[in-house]
Amino acid sequence: MAINRDTLYSDIAIPPTTPGSGGLNFLAQYGEFMSALIDTATLRLAVTGTDTLVATTEPFSLSASGYKPGMKFTFFVQNENTGPVTINIDGAGATPILTADGQALAPGALVPNVLYLIARGGTNFRLLGATGTSGAASALRQVFDATFVWANNLPVETLVMVELWGAGRGGATSSGGNGAEYAVAVYRAGDLPSQVTTTIPSGSAPNTD
Repeated sequence: MAINRDTLYSDIAIPPTTPGSGGLNFLAQYGEFMSALIDTATLRLAVTGTDTLVATTEPFSLSASGYKPGMKFTFFVQNENTGPVTINIDGAGATPILTADGQALAPGALVPNVLYLIARGGTNFRLLGATGTSGAASALRQVFDATFVWANNLPVETLVMVELWGAGRGGATSSGGNGAEYAVAVYRAGDLPSQVTTTIPSGSAPNTD
């Protein structure tokens, strides 16, 4: 409900239906204005956790009615997220943080020492400036030097670049071959399976040719 700022009460302009109560009306309206300003201001959060964030607001706490549409908060995280993220502010209830276009956060979307801005939209918070397709959050780099299983929980339009490095057998030989090999390819996350198992064999003896 919008606040009517055209009708201002004071001890001088007393509402005609409530004689003698102008001061109380002024204070009530002032309190209503302040509450609306706090609900629409951007508040700071002190955040703990990794994927299940717990936060307290600074310098004002949330009202008893909890989250309001359009509420905005800024925060830093202590740890890089490893998957989808929820946040519980002042005990108002755990709420998902989604990208600006409504997708779950990918691993590495939140990293320490970066200031983030979220806004309340519907039943979730949106991370402003980050979409599932723009890469606006941050790039995630993973390095594997042994057999591993890679879990694909990225938004479907995320670009995945795969680099393969082969150490070779002591470098190229005088007759060619047996040197280091390199390959690179780019995929769309939606075109990859939910899990990829890659076997990396142990190295062979060095080539002394």
